[in-house]
Amino acid sequence: MATLCQAIFEHLCSQFQSCTHVSFDEAATVFDDLDFISVIDEEHSKDEERYITLGLSKRGRLLVVAHTDRNGKVRLISLTTVSPGYMVVVCEGRRGEGFFICGDCGAGFRSRKEFLKGHDTPQGYKCSAKPETLRNVSLGHELVTDVLKIQFSHSPSIPIEEPGFAFSLAYAMVEGAAEILGVPSNDLNATIAYGSESYSIPPIILYDNVPGGAGLVARLEEKNILRDCLDTARKRVSGACGCGENDSCYGCLRSYRNQFTHQYLQRGPVLHYLEEILAKWS
Repeated sequence: MATLCQAIFEHLCSQFQSCTHVSFDEAATVFDDLDFISVIDEEHSKDEERYITLGLSKRGRLLVVAHTDRNGKVRLISLTTVSPGYMVVVCEGRRGEGFFICGDCGAGFRSRKEFLKGHDTPQGYKCSAKPETLRNVSLGHELVTDVLKIQFSHSPSIPIEEPGFAFSLAYAMVEGAAEILGVPSNDLNATIAYGSESYSIPPIILYDNVPGGAGLVARLEEKNILRDCLDTARKRVSGACGCGENDSCYGCLRSYRNQFTHQYLQRGPVLHYLEEILAKWS
């Protein structure tokens, strides 16, 4: 009977993996549903018992919520590690226009106009390919490494702008983690996961910048290490570098590898947010 109930539950959960975006506050209301159903999430209960709950929210929507119970306080899961994890690095070209590949000889071009000027094959002959053979592609490669997804459920008390705030928080976390773990910041990197509006802050993805992974970001699952990382990140953006709150510099958030976000990075909002998080830490 228990196996049958588990199978039914898993089937119901699978139907809602692509449901409408849900806020943290609404997700928490499933526990007010007197008929909610919870089962142990055996796959993710290595260090503590974690649960998956199915219930109706205050808006009458059927939701699936992952959570754990610590000292009587129910909190949504904020950390997910994958070791090894698979990441895909994609280059979409200048202004996201991609790259153009001749379907006959494989020659590459930065624009369709460049292709139309004519070109030679790798063997040195004039290519007779027609415009319809031209393929517009993005270039990428798969990276296998250790990955940590951090989902902050606490909403900032001050207005924030995305994606600048999330990137600023992510790179503060990189610097904080590198200092706590005793490694160069180049050994770690970060990005942001898009496509979800369930939280005010999109998921932050930290990963080992080493092929195959080195077990670095996985250590942040330890509560004390994670707190020390947040505190060190807070110090990093405290203003000791000398730049303004609505700016950033190489002493706080900027680095050579994140040049594409320099115009968006601001240390002030991250400082205030980390102070809020640490004040609520228990």
